[in-house]
Formats: sequence, structure tokens, C-alpha cells
Amino acid sequence: MGGAPLDLEVETFLHKARFPYALGYGMTETSPMIAGCGPSYQSPGSLGPAVKGVEVKIEPRTNEIIVRSPSVMKGYYKNPELTAQVLSEDGWMSTGDTGYFTKDNRLVLNGRIKEMILTSSGENIFPEAIESMLNRMDFVEESLIIPEDGNLVALIKLNIEELASSLKITATEAKERALSYIQELREAVNKKLPSTSRISKAEIQETPFERTPTAKIKRAAVINNRRKAR
Repeated sequence: MGGAPLDLEVETFLHKARFPYALGYGMTETSPMIAGCGPSYQSPGSLGPAVKGVEVKIEPRTNEIIVRSPSVMKGYYKNPELTAQVLSEDGWMSTGDTGYFTKDNRLVLNGRIKEMILTSSGENIFPEAIESMLNRMDFVEESLIIPEDGNLVALIKLNIEELASSLKITATEAKERALSYIQELREAVNKKLPSTSRISKAEIQETPFERTPTAKIKRAAVINNRRKAR
């Protein structure tokens, strides 16, 4: 993996086509591999077992993946406060990712703890999985799932030019069609989701989302800006 999980639909295609590929999960602080496997042992949706010599546990309260190994860093350079946030006294490092092990000890990722949405009913929602489904839909450039008033709202940026070309209509007409199209997307995705994860509302995102230097959408900034505007 290169910064993000391999899309399940893509992985399933590669697996069925018997195309050789390997997956590895880790981070710079773990030098870097934590879990993974080679082409002969793939199972779509999972990473594989922990790498030899690396201990991996799931923190029971939060489902966070924690790691201990000689390959784990000793600490951040001249930053003991940050080091204390991620490293326990007995050497367990908090990855910030959540997941679980299958019955055959394959590690499966759910998502980042800081991105997790806790619903009013106590359900944990990982928005990246829903966004991945939306982003595979025709004409969708990018999307963002955010919590609002106890519900999930999808902000969807469409490629209006491609939509217009496909429907053989003007860009102005495509913008009008886009409003109903994103509702069709919402309904299509909701059919694949459990009731606790369904999108309550879909809105057009007119401009590109603000991103971090690593190209990740600033979810918290979007949420805060919407709160201020209300």
C-alpha cells in the first residue's frame, strides 16, 4: 500500500485475474512493515499476518492497532511529549489505525481513529469506506462524509463537463441534472450499507476540498467551516 488502502474492488479484480500482487501495512515509525503477505497468500480485504518478529494487538476499548518490535522507533527526535503520546513505557506503539484479526490471523484495517464518526446510537462509522464507494461512481471527482445533526452528509464534487458530454446536454443543464444525480448516488450507495451507516443527505461540492500537504482532505476544517456558516 502506498499511503492508502488498496481499493477492495480493484483488489478483487486482481485476485480473480490471478494477477500477482503483494500488500504491506506499516508506517515510517515501524521501519516500516507491520503486516502483509506475498502474491501466493492473498485474501481480498485483508492484509495478511503480522510480520515475523512484530507483535500486533488490538486495543479492546478502541480497536486501535498497537505494535511492539525491535523495528519500532525509540522516539521522535527531541520531542518527548509527542513520543509519550504514541509509545507506552513497555514499548507498545499506537498506530492511530483501527482494525481486527480474522480467524486465520489476517489483519484487516477499518480506518483512522481520528477520522472515525461516532453516531448518537454509539456506532462507529469509518467514512473512508463510504467515500471509496462514492468515488467509484461515474462522474464523481471526490467526496467527503461528515456528521451533521446526528446524521451523515455526503459532499460530492462532480465532473460537470463529463456529465454534460455523457448526457449530450449543456453545462448549465448538467448542473441542474447534478442535483438529482447525487441523490441517485446516495440511494445506490445506501443499498450497500448497513442502516447505521447510511447517508441521510447529499450535497453538491462546488469547489475542490482543502487538502493537507499530503493531499488528504481536511475533514475537520470542512466540518468547522460548515458549523460557522450555520
